[in-house]
Amino acid sequence: IQRAWRAYSERRDHVLHAKREAAALVITRAMRNFPAIMQAKKVVKSLQELKHIAQQVEDVDPATAIKIGAGITLFEHTLDKLVAKIDVIDSWGSPLVRSR
Repeated sequence: IQRAWRAYSERRDHVLHAKREAAALVITRAMRNFPAIMQAKKVVKSLQELKHIAQQVEDVDPATAIKIGAGITLFEHTLDKLVAKIDVIDSWGSPLVRSR
């Protein structure tokens, strides 16, 4: 009975050790990849914001560019506001975001 128990215990311990090693590899890989994943999510958000602003620029009515008096036109005012929105978007060090 003792030999059978020892053999069973050794097999159980070996299986448990193998599962712990596999789990440690998964956890280590996740911790190593986490910063890159978070950086990519930030860059994607910035790119989505830029895409949204680009659509707003396309939607600006060029008919509002007619100057009727002193000051700037509604067209210029709208474009100035959109440019200011672009300046607020963080590039997170990504050359892709900066190039857009």
